[in-house]
Amino acid sequence: MASRRGTRSARISVGGTSEIAGALLAASLQGEGVGVVSPAEGASFRWSKAIGDPVVVDALAAVREICGVEPDLVVLDVRAVAAAEWTCDRIDAMLGAAGTADLGAVEALSSNFAAGVVPEVHRPLAAMGAATSVAWVVPYSPFSGGWDATRDLVGVPRRVWPVAQLRAEDARRFVAARQIGLAIAPTLLPESSNLPEDDGPTAAWRTHLAEVLADLVGCAVLRHLGSDEAADLIPQLREARAGLRLRDGRLDREDLILDTAPALRAAAEGWRGCDPASVAAAFANPLERFLPPAASVAPERIAALEDAAATTACDHDLLPDELRRIAAEMLAADLEDVVATLPDDPRARERFACYGAWRTPLGLQEIFRDLADRLRPEASAADAYRPQSQPAFSLTF
Repeated sequence: MASRRGTRSARISVGGTSEIAGALLAASLQGEGVGVVSPAEGASFRWSKAIGDPVVVDALAAVREICGVEPDLVVLDVRAVAAAEWTCDRIDAMLGAAGTADLGAVEALSSNFAAGVVPEVHRPLAAMGAATSVAWVVPYSPFSGGWDATRDLVGVPRRVWPVAQLRAEDARRFVAARQIGLAIAPTLLPESSNLPEDDGPTAAWRTHLAEVLADLVGCAVLRHLGSDEAADLIPQLREARAGLRLRDGRLDREDLILDTAPALRAAAEGWRGCDPASVAAAFANPLERFLPPAASVAPERIAALEDAAATTACDHDLLPDELRRIAAEMLAADLEDVVATLPDDPRARERFACYGAWRTPLGLQEIFRDLADRLRPEASAADAYRPQSQPAFSLTF
């Protein structure tokens, strides 16, 4: 449907509780296609059809061509948020936390925003009671580069370093496309919505199918944009994740959900004409595997998963000095890339310094500390923009 507002921006005041605000927001934007929200003056945010983030522009264009859909998405302008005066209370209200069934994700997003962190979370607004397909997308973290994205895909603790690493640009493209894939999964996988949702195995399988589709969309976008090497690395990272979590040849249900590598490898050869939804349906783990007890893994695949884990991630205490030096240089370059994309604003710098303090791998803290010391504003300036609690919030966009 053609947009009624074209490329103009809009601000609309919405009163009432947060779930009502969220429902009104979703209903008002249905049929508008993709729009971006960014912080505006006071307690408000602005919606616009004009997308200025090149990562989101590239990812959306590729998704449209690959999947053949024009989604209704509300995309958060994460670079603007990095420098915005938004508090935890305002984020909680904006997302309509009281009206969504996915309270855990909203609470995590709210608490992370209090520290200036934007994690990888997509926000479906249909659960707020409005008959709408509009989905909320947080495309990527403005404070995360290739190192962080690689670690998140493998799911390693801070003491473990990734041996292989995505470039920061490829990481942002993949994560943004993956989040868009999650948002459009209900549209591309309608058959999964016909199953009951009130039991654990079915809910886990539905989530797994969406995660497979999202990874497929992310890899297809990378290949579409010419990053074949990065696309080839994603299934290895997912296999490493599973290999690190194998217990007596079995995977827990939570780990099985992110077992997307078989579908990714099946799609790798003929991705140009590939329908991600068809590949996801054909190569996702079947519903039976999510029934108790924990799913067993075939012996030949156990070897592949364990090999991926051994060659993709390593405890820093086990790395020789030369590899530690290389890892340190990789992290330093990655951090510099992140800084180059941040808004030139003291809020963004302070939040980045806060974010990296608990994300930097053990053994490499000094590298981040040196960078953070150069970026931190003076204490008097920091006090002027440090988030303050607000007793009330009036949602506008």
